[in-house]
Amino acid sequence: MALIIPQSHNFDWLGDGTRLVCPCCGSARPATERFRHHIELKQALRDWWDASITDTSGFRCPAYNRKVGGAPKSQHILRRVPHDQNDDFATDSVVKIDSPRVTRVRGNKAKLYERWFMAHIQVAERAIEIGFTGVGVYKGDYSKEITPSIHLDLRPGELVTWGSKEAEALK
Repeated sequence: MALIIPQSHNFDWLGDGTRLVCPCCGSARPATERFRHHIELKQALRDWWDASITDTSGFRCPAYNRKVGGAPKSQHILRRVPHDQNDDFATDSVVKIDSPRVTRVRGNKAKLYERWFMAHIQVAERAIEIGFTGVGVYKGDYSKEITPSIHLDLRPGELVTWGSKEAEALK
């Protein structure tokens, strides 16, 4: 099977792949249809948002997934045979707040941080509209400088949302 490298203006497997491979062992399996489709949808999401969406996690080996506290059946885990066109794939990302779709907020850092989290909710809403079926939005923690983030995947079946009450309400 030939390697499927998605064509994308902002998500480049060859140039940005270090965020998509497992940080523990370098494992990845980009030759799947689900991976290609995921990157195409991420590009459509990025074009709509008109600001950066930075991937922070992609493929994980089972050991690394356990180390970071990932779900045992995480869509990030490389678990199937090579070249399985239905292999799982997920990205965790941080959304930049400088999108023209974000209402400007003035105030203290806590208020700006809340707006940043809500920007992730806006992106999650659009992600569901364009076809992502696994969407988690994490609020983070302003006091500990933990950034908000969004998880996206194309799991089979019905839409699943999690992470925050705002994300769970997107169903």
